[in-house]
Amino acid sequence: MRSFTTRTVVGLAAGMLLLTGCGGSSEPDSDNPSTPREEMLLSEAEFPEGSKVQPITAADLQAKSDEQAKLLETAEIDPAECTSSEKDIAGATKDLLNEASVIAAFAESTLYFEAIIDREQDLSKLAAATTDPCAETTQKFVTEGKSVVVVNSNEELELPDDLQGDNVLAYGSSTKTSIGEGEPIVGGSYHGFANVRGVTVLVNAVNISEGTPDAQAFIDLFAAAVRKVEDAK
Repeated sequence: MRSFTTRTVVGLAAGMLLLTGCGGSSEPDSDNPSTPREEMLLSEAEFPEGSKVQPITAADLQAKSDEQAKLLETAEIDPAECTSSEKDIAGATKDLLNEASVIAAFAESTLYFEAIIDREQDLSKLAAATTDPCAETTQKFVTEGKSVVVVNSNEELELPDDLQGDNVLAYGSSTKTSIGEGEPIVGGSYHGFANVRGVTVLVNAVNISEGTPDAQAFIDLFAAAVRKVEDAK
């Protein structure tokens, strides 16, 4: 098991939130669980074998997400028609974190992240921002005097029958990041959302080195997170 600083965990989780932040929300459902959000989050034992929960809070993510959202505000995005939807998603992260409980865990080279949000989010806006013509986008911006180019490609993820429907969205992302003149960094991640009983369950997995997390491990984790909320009091 590798050791990671809280700063590293927060940076990776905030980056995933900017890729996956939901836009808009509905009123709370009358079937909202009475179980506190924190108790509906996955426990360390429910993450893939060997996972260790990492110190992280919504407040940590708030500050880092604000930094990254400001970078995105200055970004040049191609296709141009995807600019407003991508920036809207980044801007929605602040509101999302005000109503969320979060947890993160590392296993081998994969960071797993879960959030439970008090309101059901508008998944149709997220779907529009991650499918054609925005299934593949390029972001260009400057940070600390270096030019950064991020090419991101999304593909819908096939889920079990009981996790399909308009209230569920899951996709995989392949990302190539070029910083200055350095060699591009290629990585992969998975993102899943489900509106359940008036709340939104968000689960992400990202490989912290070059490569892609195990797809089946992510699907199993996403399913476990959704069913834990479904079964809550």
